[in-house]
Amino acid sequence: MWGGAAWLCLGVLCAASGAARAVVGGAPSAPPEPDAAVVFVQRNSLNARLEGTRDDKIGYYSFLGIRYAEPPVGPRRFQRAVRRLPAGEVDARRPCPPCPQQDPRRPGQLLGQEDCLCLSIYTPKMPGSEEGSPVIIFIHGGNYQTGSANAYGSFRTSLPPVIACRALKSSVGTTGAVGRITTQQTFYPQLQLFL
Repeated sequence: MWGGAAWLCLGVLCAASGAARAVVGGAPSAPPEPDAAVVFVQRNSLNARLEGTRDDKIGYYSFLGIRYAEPPVGPRRFQRAVRRLPAGEVDARRPCPPCPQQDPRRPGQLLGQEDCLCLSIYTPKMPGSEEGSPVIIFIHGGNYQTGSANAYGSFRTSLPPVIACRALKSSVGTTGAVGRITTQQTFYPQLQLFL
């Protein structure tokens, strides 16, 4: 079920080896510095260069806020999400905002944005010639009404050193369930967008 489907995670974890010659934005990209948090992804004739961060304190690389679907705004509101493949230069150094929800600290106020369909990848090492890595998919709590994976920023510090973790922002409120449908029905169509 989870086998060969995780194209984004595998793409990020299987970067080009040697001199990076991936074409991004019409020109060859410069090779990253050794141990830099930069990976190259190629999927369906699209090339992307993802720049993340390295946290030397905990020994993990982070690639944050990678969009996996088009924003559910305008005519796409209340529709099934549309897959979005990474292309060009992708700044993966900051997480996406949370999905729209009530602010728990300020009653009556909203926080977040509708453009929130993204995931974050944490890995203890940059990809080499091996294929794939074990993966944990972390979905934050909140009963599809509140919360964000950003609130659990330190969860990755307890991961074993061989695990790559993808933190998914599940859609909440208006960008999630329409009417009364089950959690399983709500979640799986979006999960399939990046597996």
